[in-house]
Amino acid sequence: MLSTLSLPASDPSLAPAPDRAPLPLRARQAERLAEMLEAWQFPEPIFVTRPTLPSLADYTRQLEAIWESHKLTNNGPLHRRLEEALTRRLDVEHLSLTCNGTIALLIALQALRINGGEIIVTPFTYPPTVHVLYWLQVKPVFCDIDPLTWTIDPARIEALITPETRAIMGVHVYGRPCAVDEIQAIADRHGLHVIYDAAQAFGVEVDGRSVLRWGDMSTLSFHATKLYSTIEGGAIVTNTPERKQRVDFLKNFGIADEETVIGPGINGKLNEMQAAYGLLRLDDVDREIERRRELTAIYGTDPAPRSARRAPQLRLLARARRSRGVRPQPRPALRSAQGVQRPRAQVFSSALQQLSVLPRPAHGAARPPARRHAHRLARPLPALVWNACAGGSRPDLRHHPWTD
Repeated sequence: MLSTLSLPASDPSLAPAPDRAPLPLRARQAERLAEMLEAWQFPEPIFVTRPTLPSLADYTRQLEAIWESHKLTNNGPLHRRLEEALTRRLDVEHLSLTCNGTIALLIALQALRINGGEIIVTPFTYPPTVHVLYWLQVKPVFCDIDPLTWTIDPARIEALITPETRAIMGVHVYGRPCAVDEIQAIADRHGLHVIYDAAQAFGVEVDGRSVLRWGDMSTLSFHATKLYSTIEGGAIVTNTPERKQRVDFLKNFGIADEETVIGPGINGKLNEMQAAYGLLRLDDVDREIERRRELTAIYGTDPAPRSARRAPQLRLLARARRSRGVRPQPRPALRSAQGVQRPRAQVFSSALQQLSVLPRPAHGAARPPARRHAHRLARPLPALVWNACAGGSRPDLRHHPWTD
């Protein structure tokens, strides 16, 4: 359950000053939300996923070598070096680079000849995981997540298997691996493929082995915001040389050689400029992991020291409130009734629900299954906050042609 934030409808802080006209409910909610965000923001922005760039001088030297070679793409020397380096770094058998993580998923499913039927997938993921299924005419069957790991719950998978089920697709969330052994056991019993979206699982291990070794295929994203990046890019990890060969054909228009096309493919190749960038970033990836650990830890610390550092700003905010006739209110706690500290995002999600910015069932109405449609709110949340602060209308997320 989310931590609660008490914002009663009769909150006196929402009462207007005597010398100004009452604000509409939506405007009052937006004002209160803006004040809450102001009170809780950090003194300076903390960029957890801001790209860490390699040395410009080093990258320039790599580009000069590319200019000398005149090899810009099509499995060039830097592309091959990066594939070999990543295969060693990630401790996997076979790895194929792609132009991005979405194309990697698309090619992986095509390599397993999945272009219809159903795939059991988690709703708690980035949109392209499911968008790829629609591109391939595959019906996504959403399975709820484990509330502790936020990954697909293996205890709920078998009830969703039908004669049309072709595969199980898990997503390793925020570096937390799926229950890979349990999922594999289910797949083996029912003769299903297992594909993992490992975009957030670079370097993750299970029992001392790379998490990428589980399943039939795993896909990676090397987008600029990932802890390891090739600016844009991705990879497909396979466990047999035959599958790697098929992947390599598919990402190069299905071309086997100068005279042979084995079937319809796509352009999913990584170019030499991106490979050069990736080789330089590979040297810094351990430092980047440690840097993100340190930054992420800041979000779990007690907010009191930050409040002390920001005392002047908070005093100015309180003075501005008093000038508008708004009585000061205690800051909302980050702890639940059980004393358990909650992530900041959960507090804001609860607060937004109480401000009626996020849709929620009416009192006494039947609630939908927990997190069944978590994907509807995971990405639009910033837009909802913006609409609330700007006084815009609330998007209707209850009905959507792709999610109903």
